[in-house]
Amino acid sequence: MQRASFFRQPRRQFPEMDPFRRRLVLAGLAASALLFLGGLVFVVTLWKASRQFPEAPFPQPSRLYGAATRLAPGVTLPAEDMVAEL
Repeated sequence: MQRASFFRQPRRQFPEMDPFRRRLVLAGLAASALLFLGGLVFVVTLWKASRQFPEAPFPQPSRLYGAATRLAPGVTLPAEDMVAEL
């Protein structure tokens, strides 16, 4: 049985790399793989840690300090009132 024509030779001929550049490319690929795996382990660890804590002990803490003071141009606010608001 005869092989198909696209198996006989590759579509593109890549030039031969010098040894330093080959090592540099391999080191870059290895560093990328290690960074990816390290990030994956970090995300999984954070995911597991976040699953151990409850949702929230109180519903909405921002409403405790949510009273706004209305300020307008030209309206004076005495210092005692400003201290009382803060």
